[in-house]
Amino acid sequence: MITELKEVRLALEKEQSLLLSVINSIPDMIFFKDLDSRYVGCNKAFEDYIGLRQQEISGKTDFELFPKEVAEFYTNNDQQILEDGAPIRNEEWISFNGKRRLHETVKALVHNRNNEVTGILCISRDITDKALIQKRYIEAKEKAEESDRLKTAFLANMSHEIRTPMNSIVGFSNLIADGGLSAEEQKEYAGYIDVAANSLLNLINDIIDIAKIEAGQLTIKPEYISLSKLFDEVFQLSHEYIKKADKENLKLSYTIEKRLEDKKFLSDPYRLNQVLINLITNAIKFTPSGTINFSVELIDTRLLFKVKDTGIGISKKDQELLFTRFRQVGENKELRVKGTGLGLAISKHIVDLMLGTVWVESEKGIGSTFCFEIPYYPQEEENTARGLLIKDRWKDKVIVVIDKEDASFNYFKAIIGGTGAKIIRTYNCSEALNVLKENSEVNLIYTDYNCSDQDFQRFIQEVKLKSPELPLVLQTSSNEAESVKSFCDSFIIKPVQYHLLLESLDTFMV
Repeated sequence: MITELKEVRLALEKEQSLLLSVINSIPDMIFFKDLDSRYVGCNKAFEDYIGLRQQEISGKTDFELFPKEVAEFYTNNDQQILEDGAPIRNEEWISFNGKRRLHETVKALVHNRNNEVTGILCISRDITDKALIQKRYIEAKEKAEESDRLKTAFLANMSHEIRTPMNSIVGFSNLIADGGLSAEEQKEYAGYIDVAANSLLNLINDIIDIAKIEAGQLTIKPEYISLSKLFDEVFQLSHEYIKKADKENLKLSYTIEKRLEDKKFLSDPYRLNQVLINLITNAIKFTPSGTINFSVELIDTRLLFKVKDTGIGISKKDQELLFTRFRQVGENKELRVKGTGLGLAISKHIVDLMLGTVWVESEKGIGSTFCFEIPYYPQEEENTARGLLIKDRWKDKVIVVIDKEDASFNYFKAIIGGTGAKIIRTYNCSEALNVLKENSEVNLIYTDYNCSDQDFQRFIQEVKLKSPELPLVLQTSSNEAESVKSFCDSFIIKPVQYHLLLESLDTFMV
């Protein structure tokens, strides 16, 4: 008899151990409560979640383990299942231990052999990551669908935008070809053809620019330009546009900060002109009458451009989508104007390439101010700077530049180009190391500092180990200046002033 009891007990212990192993191996949280909602057992996943061992959890209520609002939620669920008898399944966001997680929880009653309720069994699964993935998937799907819708609408609009000027060009050309027109009529029709041709040309240019942006081939070609000359050209082009738009009650003006009037600075004249024209023509479209003013001022080391109008203004909702491709403000028939919805998106990309930012300030019914700022690289008139630009001053010298940004590299190239130095461009540290291995005539390395790039850190170590005499000059932000002093020969604070760059490099090049 005693032997049989031992065998039964051992069998029960074995089954209990097996059951406990199975429960503890399940990643979901499992716990048991009595009829008073006190914990009587749990698995390891629940222990890890609470941060206590089972012995410390047993006998406690939710109010002793969780914040009050969480404990009340759990306790109300317990009361509900005890009253209704039906299992409960829900998803709940729970804030606990400084984290907010989404749990899928199932609660069911536990019965004994006599079908009497003895407690509550709960299984809870953390589905936060799953929910976030589903949310991102839905957002991506909606974004893709919206993009398809916008592209379809864009293509339909594009067809209209192409056919309209083509209709004028073909129609008036045929009328002129048929003859029988007076000289005045021929001149008038030729004017219509010219307007339509320019409209078509602008459309084609926008399409080409968007294609270049998609392919990553839109680049900046900096040269020294005069702000006064630039603003004069923009004013003349914009004034012609106002005439063609037949808006006699619209007054256009511009303002240049006095200290900038006779200054030249480094930028891409074609692209800067394009951005200003895009913003001004956009203002003309949405300003029936009133004023438009475009201006520039110097704020620290950056140029701030503004295009201010007294037009219809832009709602907050439209402002959020303003620089998105294929979008137009007020996509309803009342506010619809001619255009493809590409101009502002192209302008933003150009400003980004110029290392600048663009934004809008607007109030519905009052007007809008489009602003963008770019780094100011003035043409210095100091004797030192002029002396450093003596042609072929650094002849036969070789500089390796690590720079993947076209705008930044083009700026460097424009400054150094006249010194006679040979510039070898590389896009990353690995390429630069290969150049150094193949070329023993390198005189200097110039690169942007990236403290978070592990490849960059290894690159510096290898260069200093194998070529300790090779000068390393970094361009960096002011808050990182102190940290780079220990491993570089010189550094330049961004935005880089051209004469300071020349002076710094000249130390190692002559």
